[in-house]
Order: sequence, then structure tokens, then C-alpha cells
Amino acid sequence: MSQLGDDCSKQLLQELSAIPDSPPTTPPSAQQSSPGGPGYPVFVVNATEAAHVSAAVKFGLEVHESFRPRCCNVKIEGGAVTLGAGMQMGEIYESLDAFNRTIVGGGAKTVSVGGYLTGGGHSLLSARYGLAADQVLEIEIVTPKGDILTLNECKNTDLFWAMRGGGGSTFGIMTSVTIKTYPTPPLVSMTLLLATLDPGPYASSVTDVIAYFLSQFPSLGDAGLSGYVFMVAGYPNPFDGGNTTVGGVYGLLAVQDTQDPSALLSLVGPPLAHIAATWPGYLMVPNVTAYPSFWAWFKDYADNNPAGTDVFVGSRLLDERALTADLDASAAAYGQLLAGGGAGTAHLVSGKGVRDAQPRGGGDAVLPAWRRSYVHLTRSSPFPPLNVTARAEALVKLDYYIDGLRKLAPETGAYVNEVC
Repeated sequence: MSQLGDDCSKQLLQELSAIPDSPPTTPPSAQQSSPGGPGYPVFVVNATEAAHVSAAVKFGLEVHESFRPRCCNVKIEGGAVTLGAGMQMGEIYESLDAFNRTIVGGGAKTVSVGGYLTGGGHSLLSARYGLAADQVLEIEIVTPKGDILTLNECKNTDLFWAMRGGGGSTFGIMTSVTIKTYPTPPLVSMTLLLATLDPGPYASSVTDVIAYFLSQFPSLGDAGLSGYVFMVAGYPNPFDGGNTTVGGVYGLLAVQDTQDPSALLSLVGPPLAHIAATWPGYLMVPNVTAYPSFWAWFKDYADNNPAGTDVFVGSRLLDERALTADLDASAAAYGQLLAGGGAGTAHLVSGKGVRDAQPRGGGDAVLPAWRRSYVHLTRSSPFPPLNVTARAEALVKLDYYIDGLRKLAPETGAYVNEVC
């Protein structure tokens, strides 16, 4: 028998030896009214204080200094963590921070790891390490037939490929996942307000400024910058006086492995100087802060927007050509994206890290356009609840908002987790 076969046999024997020889003798009534009975969780925590909640979270999270996938004659060094599929980002980040580690994870505390990474999963750290799907070492699922399967580079390799980026519920229900961890980086972060309140000649230049700023993202991303840029054109003015609308960007940008503000300012300084010289009617307010860890940064900037709203979301991945080849065409597409006083978000979360990622097993099901893109753009189209007519109209509007981006980047595509 091969070494791989021996390894699987030993693991299987160990698991079988842990199964009781006879069924439990607990009365059915007790089984149905206590933890672990039919339809009930295996464990229930009587949490009466914060320490109990913390202990329960740590119970569902196993940290590894190295990891050996089941039935694989390989030991993966560098750190990993095994998580229940329903664990949320806030609790994962906080637990791993105690080990000075972190993961490529979502931007909101309540995002669960399972659905996030099976769709791909982008992060502030993706520009360095790749997408969340690229970090997966092993998955456990329950198939539609009720079988419990382990997926990795040696076992059920077709499903291992498909579950990483192809959508989790398509192939089975994920119950646990093991993913790479990384040393938590210190970082320097900047919030940047770049906007015009001027009703004069600069009010119509908003999309030109946006087009120029986003055209710098390929070189900035390759140099280590990542983050998010929220864009508006014709948005209602929240300030007293001036024009009735405002336009511009609000950026949240960061560089890792440093707490020196000059590392960030040296990257964004030249583009901002060009904007100041070319469009002097713009208000520019940068604010730089250093953080000792990713968790420290995340606590300040986690997405706390409510979930469960009635909204459609559209997205498009933009490669270097789409961002830089024709800024007039880019400006027109961004104007269409922001039509009707709406807002868009440019995620600088791809580039070099995603392009150079090396998923276990030689590849995964992530949309190939991610590997050559730098920016992931999104726009939402809301509608009032229980209004079928408004719902249909919102979908038509969203198709219009995104259509300019499709023409700008016809060979890329949308991100499956942020399109509906």
C-alpha cells in the first residue's frame, strides 16, 4: 500500500476506535431535551458573563503551528487555524490577535467565514496574500446525499477546487475549514476626504478626478497600498452653504509592516499633489494614523452597516487596461455608475497579492479575472420593502449603472459575493 493509503488507514482506524460499541442508553425523552439530542446542538454554553462567551469562541477555534491535511503526506508550515463555518470575523480576529496572528478575512464583524471564502473573499490583506479562498488548506462538508467529506489537495480534489471560489452551498454544506494564518502586521492608515463644494467650474470635474485617482491604483497597489475609496457625484450636500450637491471621494488607505507615516505619504503624495495642481477647487483633508496590529485597525474601521436591507448590488473587476488606457472613457463609465446621486465603492484589494497567490492543489475556482485585476467596483440600488414594482425598477437601474463598467472592462466579470 502507498504511504498515502497507509496514512488514510491509520486516521480512519483512530476515528473508528472513538465510536462507542453500542448506542447510547439515554432515554429518548432526555435525548430530545438536552444538548446533543435530535435537532439540538452538541454543546450549549450557559454564558452569564463575557469570559464565558470568550471561552466558547476559543473552543470552536483551533490554532496550528503547522498543519497536515488528512490523508496527505505533506506538512504545511507557517501557521493555520481550523474554524467552524459559522464563526464570525470579529471573534476570529480577536481570538487570533492573542497569538499575534490574523487571517485574510472580511470587513465586517458579523461576516461568517464559510460563505465569505467559498465565494472568493477579498480583504485589506488580499493585495499582499491573495483572496480568502487562496488560503484554504482543508474543508469539511456535508453533501446533498448526507455524506461527510474531507476536502483537500489529496482527498476529494474536485470538490476542494470547486468550493474555493465556486460558491459553498452549490456543492455541499461547509461545517469546518482550515486556513492559513499570518503574523498580524503593524500598519499605517489614512482617511482621505477629497471633494468639491464649489458650484462653479470644478463641480463638473468630479468623474475626471475619480478617473485620475483610480488610474494610479495599479502602481500604488504594486507598491503596497490597499484600501477602499467611496465615490460620489451629485450627492446631497451635508454641509451648510455652497452647492446643493457634493462630489469626490472618501478614501480609507493603508500600507502594512510599518508604523511610519512617511511610508504611506510617499505613495499617495504625488497623486494628491497632481490633483491639487490640476483641480485646485477641491477640498483635501488627509488624516494618518499608525496601528500596532490588524485587529487594532479593524476595530476602528469595521463595516457596521445594518444587514438585511432591500437592495441589489452590482460589481465589476477592473484590470490595469480598464483603469489607465482611456481616462475619458473611464470618467464616462464612473459617471454612469454614480448616476442619480448614488455612491460607488472602489476596493483596492487585488493586484500583486492575488495575481501571485498559490492555492493548495495548484488552483481554485476563483474567477480568473481576479488574477489580473486591481480594483473591484460596486454600486447598490435600493428599493422599499414589499414593493414589487420598485424592486423591478431598482434592478433596471442597477443594470444601467453597471453597464458602463461592462463596456470599460468587457473581459473581466463580477464578484459573485457582491452581485445580486
